[in-house]
This record gives sequence, structure tokens and C-alpha cells, in this order.
Amino acid sequence: MQTSCIHPASDWLLRQASRTLGDDELLERLAHILREHGVPVWRASLSIRTYHPEICVRNTTWSLDHGTRSNIILHFDLLTPAYQNSPVALVAAGGGAMRRRLAGPDAELDFPICRELAEQGATDYLILPLEFSDGRRTFVSFSTDRAGGFSDDNVAVLTDMVPYLAVRIELLSAYWTTSSLLQLYLGRSAARRVLAGNFKRGGGDTTEAAILYCDLRGFNEIAEHHSPDEVVELLDSYFECVADAIRETGGEILKFIGDGVLAIFDFADSDPATACQKAVAAALEALEGIERWNAHRAQGDPLKMGVALHTGSVLHGNIGSRERLDFAVVGAAMNEVCRLEPLCRTIGVPLVMSHRFVELHRERDLVGMGRFVLRGVREPQEVFSLRRVLPRVRRASAIRSRA
Repeated sequence: MQTSCIHPASDWLLRQASRTLGDDELLERLAHILREHGVPVWRASLSIRTYHPEICVRNTTWSLDHGTRSNIILHFDLLTPAYQNSPVALVAAGGGAMRRRLAGPDAELDFPICRELAEQGATDYLILPLEFSDGRRTFVSFSTDRAGGFSDDNVAVLTDMVPYLAVRIELLSAYWTTSSLLQLYLGRSAARRVLAGNFKRGGGDTTEAAILYCDLRGFNEIAEHHSPDEVVELLDSYFECVADAIRETGGEILKFIGDGVLAIFDFADSDPATACQKAVAAALEALEGIERWNAHRAQGDPLKMGVALHTGSVLHGNIGSRERLDFAVVGAAMNEVCRLEPLCRTIGVPLVMSHRFVELHRERDLVGMGRFVLRGVREPQEVFSLRRVLPRVRRASAIRSRA
């Protein structure tokens, strides 16, 4: 039964059917309902603000000709003239509803978006602020290509609908905020599990994976000779090189451990040999990324890092106290890869791989570096590297170390 005294589009926004839709589906369905009930919407656009270090807004636009399209707006984009000289900027700064005729003698083409829409055949443009319960605001805009533009009744319907749409968009904004923050701080898999309700202490999943662990060389010296701001800037550059390499090759970062990075390439996502190939590709790209960054650095000693590759079982789950949980990573393989990485310094190579890893990887370019005793690991471990990353390194078959 329709709620009395409100337009069908507003009534639909209150219904269960609209609550399961994302912003793109919501906007498209809303536009069609408006058209079905006499509001000649030709284009509609709305934005959802996010909490993200780079992404400011997720924008969705629907048009009768092209359907729904979504794109992201970076924080940097808000500083550009294109944004500053827009109705959206005025609304975000606290302005009210704004209407612009786009055709005829009364046309007002004082904004680039107005001129752009007029060239495409639009005759009227209406932007309305959506105010959230916490004081934040975003917008929704509507355009029509009907001769004469929106009628007064059309404008009234769209204006009256705003409070209902604001509630729906605020819920979507809360979801995107929660999702983006969880992914930033926990990683995509852990975030997915938390959002699905898997946050009970002691719970977790065990998976087989190729494991990558890398560590920045000489970090204590860096911290001693640089200001805290400079240290943070250096760490961000280092982490960016490593994180980009891992992401682009299909891995997932589980933890930043001080100046170390722990990542996995899950065997569930690809066969073990392919996962190991991806891990090697990530390691090589990270090392090359650091070298490229060093080459463009104006001053200071170059950054150096060591990378260890291993395979084994990983338990990733909720561990901690009643008041403070963490998505921790535990297992013998995790301890072993962290003990393996310091051999990069001992041997003088940037990359080391365990025997278990190379058995799955089947790399022809291997160089055996010898057998080593790792602290906390019972049996000596045979260690390998790649010939192409150490052209002048000789095999150190007699070396024994406690890393």
C-alpha cells in the first residue's frame, strides 16, 4: 500500500526493495520511477563521500542515453578549477538548491556543466543538497531534455523527495565509509570477513599460500639521522613501492610490521606454481621500484630492502583480548619467513627463497646460496636466490648463520 501524500518515488525510497541496492542501481531505478510518474528526468547524478587517503567521492551518473556510470573523485580534484567553478562546490560549501534554465531566452549558462549539458540537448538543470544527520552534505542533480524544462510540479516532486533520498544515501555513505576504512586498515579479505560478521575472538581461517616478507635495511640509522616527518615520508615511499608491486601481481598485504611488509599469494586464488610466480614478480617489481625511487631522489643515502619468499599454512584470524582484537597472522611458516629475510644482509643479496618455495616455483634462474640455521627452526634450511638480481654473487655453500 502506498504511503499517503507522497510521490511514488519517495514512497519507493522508504520501501525494502530500495534498501539492498547500491548507489548505481538505486539512481537508475529512481530515475525510471520518476519518468514512469511524469517527471521527465533525462540525466541524474549523485555523489557519496568516502573516508580514504586518496579518494574523496564516489560519483554516479545516470542518463537515458548511456545508462549508469560511476567514477571516483580524488582529493586533489577538489582543488581544480573544474570543481571550484561548479554548482557542486557551492552546494558542498553550504549553498542551497540551484536551478538553471539551459535553453531559450532565459538560459543561464554560467557554469561549465550547464554549457556541457546544453550542448547535449538538456533544457533544465536542478541541483539539490542532501543533508545528513551529522551535518555532512552531498548532492543530487537532475536534468531534462523536455522542451520548456521541468514544470513547477516536477520541481516540487524532486524537492519533496530530497529528505527520503538523503536517508538512503546516508546509509550508503556509512557502508562505503566502513568498508573503505576496514580495507585500509585490515586488508580486503579481513575487511570482507568483518563486514560479513566474522569478528568473534578466536575465529579465523587457515590457508596455503606463497608468503612474501620484506624489510627495510638500516631503518634505525634512518630514524637517527632524519626528523620524524622525514622518516614518515621515506616510509610512505618505500611502502608505496612494495604495496603497488604486491597489488599489481595479485597478492594481498596482511600486515605492516614496523618497516616490514607481510603479504600472501593465496593458493586458493591460483595454483601453487602460479602463486609463487606472482610472488617472485612482486618481489622483483618492488626491488626495481625502490631502485627507480632512489634514482630520482635528490639527496640522502639510497633505500635498500631485503625480500624473503616462502610457502606454508597461514592462520589469519581474530586474536586478542575482550576489549582489543587484531586480525593476526600466525603459524610456523610466518615465523620462518621472518627468520629467512635477515639472510639477505648476511649473504649480501636482495632476495632469498626457501627450498619449499623453489620446489613449487620451478625457476631455472636459481642460484643455491647454501644451508643456514634459522633461529627457532630445528633443521638447517637450504636457501636460494635468482641469478639476475645478483650477477656478481658467488655461491656461499659453507656459510652458516643464525638469522
